[in-house]
Amino acid sequence: MRLRSRPSSSSAQGKQSRQYQDSSDEDDLLSISSDSDYIGNSDEDVADEVVNLTEEVVCSNRTKRNGGKKRIETKEDQGEEEEHVDWVMNEVGRGGEVDAGYLQLIGRIEDRKKIREKNQKKRPTLLWEIWEEENDSWMAENYPNDPDFNSQDELVTETAQPPSDLIMPLLRYQKEWLAWALKQEESTARGGILADEMGMGKTVQAIALVLAKRELGQAIYGSSLLSPAPCTSQELPAVKGTLVICPVVAVIQWVSEIDRFTTKGSNKILVYHGANRVKNIDKFAEYDFVITTYSTVEAEYRKNVMPPKEKCQWCGKSFYEQKLSVHQKYFCGPDAVKTAKQSKQQSKTGGKPSKLKKNPIEGDSEIDTGKRGRGKGIKHKSETDAGSVDDSACAGQDMSMRKSILHSVKWNRIILDEAHYVKDRRSNTTRAILALESSFKWALSGTPLQNRVGELYSLVRFLQIVPYSYYFCKDCDCRVLDYSSSECPHCPHKSIRHFCWWNRYIASPIQSQGNRGTGRDAMVLLKHKILKSILLRRTKKGRAADLALPPRIVTLRKDSLDVKEEDYYTSLYNESQAQFNTYIQAGTLMNNYAHIFDLLTRLRQAVDHPYLVVYSSTAMARRESTNDAGSVEQPCGLCHDPVEDPVVTSCTHVFCKSCLIDFSASVGQVSCPSCSKPLTVDFTANDKGDQKSKATIKGFRSSS
Repeated sequence: MRLRSRPSSSSAQGKQSRQYQDSSDEDDLLSISSDSDYIGNSDEDVADEVVNLTEEVVCSNRTKRNGGKKRIETKEDQGEEEEHVDWVMNEVGRGGEVDAGYLQLIGRIEDRKKIREKNQKKRPTLLWEIWEEENDSWMAENYPNDPDFNSQDELVTETAQPPSDLIMPLLRYQKEWLAWALKQEESTARGGILADEMGMGKTVQAIALVLAKRELGQAIYGSSLLSPAPCTSQELPAVKGTLVICPVVAVIQWVSEIDRFTTKGSNKILVYHGANRVKNIDKFAEYDFVITTYSTVEAEYRKNVMPPKEKCQWCGKSFYEQKLSVHQKYFCGPDAVKTAKQSKQQSKTGGKPSKLKKNPIEGDSEIDTGKRGRGKGIKHKSETDAGSVDDSACAGQDMSMRKSILHSVKWNRIILDEAHYVKDRRSNTTRAILALESSFKWALSGTPLQNRVGELYSLVRFLQIVPYSYYFCKDCDCRVLDYSSSECPHCPHKSIRHFCWWNRYIASPIQSQGNRGTGRDAMVLLKHKILKSILLRRTKKGRAADLALPPRIVTLRKDSLDVKEEDYYTSLYNESQAQFNTYIQAGTLMNNYAHIFDLLTRLRQAVDHPYLVVYSSTAMARRESTNDAGSVEQPCGLCHDPVEDPVVTSCTHVFCKSCLIDFSASVGQVSCPSCSKPLTVDFTANDKGDQKSKATIKGFRSSS
């Protein structure tokens, strides 16, 4: 038997000396010498090495549990250490090679086992503890398999024939998907994630699944519904249709592909989008495909399911109840006090701090109830204000009785196209999608993971994978899908006693440890147990034989700016650099990172075309605010006298109208006399000089 070490990512290859890390973290890998140093060692020497290594793991674990502080060992600690050493020796005494990472995994599993045994003395074993033990057993069996996170496009031997209503022939990998998807809908997952690379026909594959399942259901049960899953709320009526949720630009694509690749008249399609959409639940039962957009689902959920917003009495803006308290605590009202970080943030309106509304004068009922806010729709009479409060109260009472049309039925199947739209679990769009009910759920996305592992949770939560999408209570068998910060609706324990399984065993270890220790355990668990059971991904490179695509030709073209464009970009770059330096000198760089992104965006737009910056909505608003504040008389940029019949150019310079006309006629150029930027001015203003008229150019529309 040989003791073999797995080198950590931070250790340099080629070291032959024996090393142990001094870190007290139980997840740090212990690196020892290579195999060549132990060729001549006897079995007794190997046993000593195993004991020494195990003692270090146990000592590291004990230090970890004590918060990094050393304490005097008791007889009980020594007994636990001896039991742990004997247990590890029994594990490695079966023969074969053992690495340090595996020994540390065994140590972590043993620590969790002892914690469970202590809890079992106080209360019965909970369901989440049983699942934790199953995960530990799975990790102990599968850890020696080195996870290759780059392996893809594994050939699936089982295929399925396309349905008869599909007139387009399927490629081999698409037939493999069809067979895999049919099995998935009969499994406990009741769905999955199709993460094929863009351009490999995810839409056609999803259509093939719907038609194949409908054909199979008609053959067995004489209905398009096949073995429906139990519904969480039995009162919802079930419909046979498949709800397809996609971006607005993909609606026409779904409709056209269903018409092109299926038998004419075999499918009825309803596009549920727009202001004139039919809001009738009975209509859904007549269609096979109901296609809608993420914005439509979010709008119906926000209007019918979410509680109404409340208006701030100081500024008139509408907020939800929780956000309103934060708004009035830090930003608005006489008692609002910004934190030190918030005070360093620069306002987008020009860097000046916003002025708070003064406290209403006591005894003046008209001021107190009327002119408090500047927002639209603010009432200016006490009677109307009182009526609006009553209306909002009635709306809040009726909110529980109303429900969105899409959320009022149980769909046979829900398909999310471009499923990364719901990667933010806290957004209203994600909440609206997660509130939908169906028998089967599918997510289509070429990029299910874009920035961090936590984005996968939204898809896991959508599929309702047990136990990874649930919140569990540490003291009872309570489990919920959505976390409540106030109190748990299913048990008397506080919300702080609940934990998210995904965060505890997947997201947090990877974020804190990376590819070592518990982070590596989480990666193995994520790839080989979770994603392997719910996700299928193929790439064009891996399935080149099936696609038979012509070779890709990449053509590089180098463009350059002309003299005027380069001058404008240089001036904008210098201005952005000066603004960036002010943040550095003031020490507020990290408090204004959003403004830094704005500066970079402006530079990128200037490379495309200067008008994207000059005529953007932000620049227009800045010019209007400058013109509104122009009550002070300004000198003309040409004659340097007080301006007469003022004209404001697109670059916010002021000239006399006659001076600017004479200058343009004499010189014959169309650049500003002050800054040499392209000159654009509106001479159609009234005689009084309308300072609020926007500078426009023919054929150009203001961008965002």
